[in-house]
Amino acid sequence: SLLQETLFHESGYMMEHEQENEVKILKNRIEELEKQHKDMKDMVEKLKDKIECPVCMEIPRKGPVPVCPNGHFVCSKCKKETCPTCRSNMGSNKSILAGTIIDNIEHQCKFEDCDESFLLFDLEKHEVACPHRNVVCPHPGCTNKKVPLSKLRSHLLDKSSCHKDNVLVQLDHKNQSCTSFDLTMNNQDLADSYMIWGLDTFSFEAMDFVVYPHKSQGQFFFVIAMLGTEVQCSE
Repeated sequence: SLLQETLFHESGYMMEHEQENEVKILKNRIEELEKQHKDMKDMVEKLKDKIECPVCMEIPRKGPVPVCPNGHFVCSKCKKETCPTCRSNMGSNKSILAGTIIDNIEHQCKFEDCDESFLLFDLEKHEVACPHRNVVCPHPGCTNKKVPLSKLRSHLLDKSSCHKDNVLVQLDHKNQSCTSFDLTMNNQDLADSYMIWGLDTFSFEAMDFVVYPHKSQGQFFFVIAMLGTEVQCSE
């Protein structure tokens, strides 16, 4: 029994030692992969810096990219007769290599409040549905026509930014009759062929909506808009 106990302890020690070695190997592998990832990320950033347009400070989204005889890049929209970096004649040279880099790096979303980056193919799909994309304010009397979708609710409720009669409606389960509008507001006659009211903004099930009643060509219209992405609105 003493021999069995000794063998048992030795076996347990060997298994524990093997597990420690495996853990050590895995940790070393993880550290190696993290270093490779960092090196790759640093290399990509250097490539981005090289092909960034020195005029608009943006990375072109399509190639080939104009390049001067000394190898300086500039985007097509900023290209002039001379290179903005060395002032040599630009000519008509194009860099196929820069175009290849552009196709294989992630690009920043073009909308100001968005910090996401994608490859070009995915970037186009993202920008169509980006929650920070610019949208048209639903109030036809608003002078600030383009507003980031993520800031549209705040814009609608800012009386100095949108329409002074816009209001926030507190909707709950006890208050199902959430809004009303005055047919004689601003001394308007009900017989007028054209009448406008402020937008009523309310939230329901974590989504924002606006109700915009107006009268045009003698007909009353009640427009309801959901402030969300195409996918959210389709649901």
